[in-house]
Amino acid sequence: MHMKIIKLDATDSTNSYLKKLINNTEIEQGTTVITNDQKLGRGRRGNYWQGEAFKNLYFSFYNKISEEKNSTGFFLNAIASISVYSLLKEYKITNIQIKWPNDILVDSKKISGILIENIFLGKKLKHTVIGIGLNVNQYKFTKMHSATSMIIHTKYQIDIEYLAIRLQQLLIQNLSKAKNDSKGIIQDYNSVLFRRETFCNFLNNENKILSLKLLKVDSNGYLNLVDKKNKLFRYSSDEIKMII
Repeated sequence: MHMKIIKLDATDSTNSYLKKLINNTEIEQGTTVITNDQKLGRGRRGNYWQGEAFKNLYFSFYNKISEEKNSTGFFLNAIASISVYSLLKEYKITNIQIKWPNDILVDSKKISGILIENIFLGKKLKHTVIGIGLNVNQYKFTKMHSATSMIIHTKYQIDIEYLAIRLQQLLIQNLSKAKNDSKGIIQDYNSVLFRRETFCNFLNNENKILSLKLLKVDSNGYLNLVDKKNKLFRYSSDEIKMII
C-alpha cells in the first residue's frame, strides 16, 4: 500500500512544486511528487542537485505536522536518511554511510542528498517537505565531485517508479516508528555515521580548520566532537562543515 504519487515530466524543483500544492489545496499525508527531469533541484547552503533526466530519482514527500515533538528539521532528516539507507540495503549495496547532516555515501562517494523545507502558519510549524535526490541509473558525473549511483554498484538498470513507491513506504514506516521510538531513530542514524570515532578536519564560519574527533550527532542535530585534550564541542550544521 502506498499514498498518492504525482509524476511530472519535468519541473524546476519537486520541493517547490509540492510547496505550491500545499499552499493552494489540501493534500493528504505522504503525498509525493516525482519527476523525470528536475531543472533546478536545490541542496543546502544554496547548492544545486544536478543529474541527468530520466536516470535518477527526484522525490518530495509531504509531512503534515500534528505536533511539534519529533518534527525538527534534523529529526526528519534522520528519518529520511535511515529510509534511504534501508532502500539501498534492499538492493544489496554495501558500505553505506550517512554524512552529517544530509548526505548518503557509498564507498565514501555521494549517492543521495536530502533537503527538509518547512512551511509556517504565523510562527507555528504546520507542514514539512522532505526532498530527496537519489542517483540511480546514471554512470557518469561531470559536474558532481566524488559521486556514485545505484547502477554502478548493482550492475543492472533499476525501475525508478518502483523506487519512489518503496521510498514512500519506508518514510511512512519510519515516521510511524519515530512516534514511539525516537531514540531508536537517532541510534540507527549514529550507527552508520560517516567517520564516527575518528579525527576529521572541519571548517568553521571563520574559515579556520579544526581537527576534531567525531563522537555522535545528538537528538537536536548537533555534532558532538572532542579535541585531542578531550574537550567537548557541539556544533550545528550552520556553524561547521566536514572537509573530505
